[in-house]
Amino acid sequence: MTDLLKARDEARKSAQVLLGGLDKGDVVTSLQLASLIPRSKVVTKMPSVLVEYAQALVLGYMPAVDSSDKLTSIEDVETALARAISSDQQWHTNRNEMLAGLDAASQQFYLSNLYSHDPGPALPELHRIVDIYEQFEEELVSVGAPTAQQAARAAMLVDDAFQDGICEFFKITRKANLPLMPKLLKMRKRGGIPEVILSGLGEAVSFASEDLAAVVGDDVSRYILANLVSARPRDDHTLKVLAEIRLRPLMRIESGRYLAPVFPNLVHALAPMLDEAIKSLGGKASERLQKAKSDYTERQALEVLSHALKPDLVLRNLRYADPDRPAPGVVAPEGDGLIVVGHVALVVEAKAGGFSPSAQSGDVKAIRGVVKKLLTDAQGQAHRTIRAMRAGPITGVDEAGVRVEFNASRVRAFFPVVVTLEDLSSVSPRVYSSNSAEEFERSRFVANSWITNVDDLSWIASGIKPAARLLNYIDMRCLISGMPQISAASEADWMAKYLDSGPEGVMEMVESAQELTSNVAFIATRERRGFQISPGSVPLVRFVDALDSKRPRGWLMASLIVISHCGNSELTDGRKLRADLDSVRKTGKALVRAVGSSSWAVAVCTTPVSGMDLMAATADYPAEKIVVFERTLDNPAAYTNFLYIDRSV
Repeated sequence: MTDLLKARDEARKSAQVLLGGLDKGDVVTSLQLASLIPRSKVVTKMPSVLVEYAQALVLGYMPAVDSSDKLTSIEDVETALARAISSDQQWHTNRNEMLAGLDAASQQFYLSNLYSHDPGPALPELHRIVDIYEQFEEELVSVGAPTAQQAARAAMLVDDAFQDGICEFFKITRKANLPLMPKLLKMRKRGGIPEVILSGLGEAVSFASEDLAAVVGDDVSRYILANLVSARPRDDHTLKVLAEIRLRPLMRIESGRYLAPVFPNLVHALAPMLDEAIKSLGGKASERLQKAKSDYTERQALEVLSHALKPDLVLRNLRYADPDRPAPGVVAPEGDGLIVVGHVALVVEAKAGGFSPSAQSGDVKAIRGVVKKLLTDAQGQAHRTIRAMRAGPITGVDEAGVRVEFNASRVRAFFPVVVTLEDLSSVSPRVYSSNSAEEFERSRFVANSWITNVDDLSWIASGIKPAARLLNYIDMRCLISGMPQISAASEADWMAKYLDSGPEGVMEMVESAQELTSNVAFIATRERRGFQISPGSVPLVRFVDALDSKRPRGWLMASLIVISHCGNSELTDGRKLRADLDSVRKTGKALVRAVGSSSWAVAVCTTPVSGMDLMAATADYPAEKIVVFERTLDNPAAYTNFLYIDRSV
């Protein structure tokens, strides 16, 4: 332990020497810029936790150390900060014997959520804040707090001050509603942005209290600054310091102006500030607030999934006989939502609870309670609903507001989906089901849940299309959630891995991880939500899109087979498919190109005219499930005929 303490102190001292004597605002804003855009093709964006750690240092977390006047490199600062926080983490976790008593998910929360913090999307959360808190305008005004609209306007002022300041500092003409990042990335690649702590940048992107007052009024401006400006930390406990900075993310610089070193932290801090204001009024207001959060989480989860999947059935307020307590007189349990697409059922549980201040500060007992309440219990509720559906009909309220009965006899795959208000995606791989995956007669139940939050759900559903591909992603996520060897810092990392390598890449990672000891395979792409991630190759993309649009019999299973198995096959080679067209055009004879195995096969039949007997063309295929597309010369449609055969039925 003495060696760890010595290493921690030496690492801190190195960071102090680099940062000492520099302007506080210039330090955090230069690092903020580095957290938004990569410095080169081989260097990723700086993790935001390093910006937070630097903010703690310059706020007086450690005594100042004078440094030389030479230009300080961003790379040197990042290296020093990364070494310091890594040494700090190692020392802290090794000395905390209570960690040994935590379950795996709570340990992951303690380490990943607090040290590998990814603040996530900001603008979607602003919409969420307005949606939830605008119904509490009277209560907020009564205690002098900002209304939801005022809180949102304050956040946008800070963002505008940053973007306008960047434009002025680098002499860029700002275009309304267009992001600056592509322009800054281009400037950085051309050397237009020096890779050093930039003198004067902090002042340029800051805002004055008068600017804030002009937007929200004097009284509300004072309230926001009093509640959200960081002070010198009262503790040298790193986790408590970082938690405090995330709840009070604004920083006052030497000139008396203000900055938000990590802008998403400012947006995330608005809800806790408004929560405290409402809760100060007593019981009924607190109860209304929790109900508003719960209603929003459930409504948003079902609306987003329904819009993305265009399902056959959407039910909410599920009711059923308790499969675990069949005795008469037992109160019937409830489930939050059900979405049915073809042969797939998503059983949705929404959890709107949050982190207590003690959990955010690293209190292990509070962390254990958060994980159990928000994740373990929610997963258990989803499992109970699935067991009830397997036992008999359940009822739910459909989109027309009518309570209807649903029989799941035709469902072939059940996926539990837990949607939270807070981001717990880094913890989800550590939440294991007490039940193993079950194989029912001609159907399967995936025991481990996909755990995500409402904001991530929105951009994932809008970014992974069509519906079959989103369902395939959910399938992969449920699979990974059952593997302790695989971890990620955020849902963005999971999505980037899937889009970069497809289901084949995910399965290769799973197979590799099974041979490793716990917590070795770690995804850490450092992609940020809201940035465009180039999608990996989607096999037969026009065919899959056409299936999603037309939805003929068997379309979903056919799409999943293509997406899951054809990514590395010759059917993804556009040159071969074009060569087939040329051959048919020259010879006038149909040509069949197929790939597959004993369990599945996919064939593309290129014909001079439509009307080929697809059943006869594939009669000799040994596969259990067969997908066949017919495409005809000079027909603009992706396919002119389609056949799906399931010989197991």
